[in-house]
Amino acid sequence: MLNTFEPNKKQHIFLRTHGSKIAHCGHRTGKTTMLAYEAALHATREYPHWWSGIEFEKEKTVSILIVGDSYELIYDTIAKKIGVFIGEDLDGVPGARTKIFDCSCGGGGYKIEFLSASLPEETIKSETEDLKPDIVFCDEVYDYETI
Repeated sequence: MLNTFEPNKKQHIFLRTHGSKIAHCGHRTGKTTMLAYEAALHATREYPHWWSGIEFEKEKTVSILIVGDSYELIYDTIAKKIGVFIGEDLDGVPGARTKIFDCSCGGGGYKIEFLSASLPEETIKSETEDLKPDIVFCDEVYDYETI
């Protein structure tokens, strides 16, 4: 559930930051867990008392796009973490774009879609043509030696 994740000091500062942000951290420092946590907050609108970031109204259906390097990263890692936080059983079907969650509850709901950045550019354009996400998360690992 959402209350099981307790951000460390640096994650807490990052999560309270407004606007566009980039987590420039080392390997295995909690970036993916932090991303999954924030996505789950927006999906459920169950913001903690200390939250000072953007908040979506409960009546609105929030569309979230999560982009990652590969399906192993975005589906196996992030989707399972979000599933733990939201409390849903994951049974997604990998494809060019993997839609994992699509839920209506009360006046609003949430839709979370996953997209692999390793797809050809034409495929990404066609997959996202009609997608108008309210918020986008990118969980990509860059090799600094090749940049």
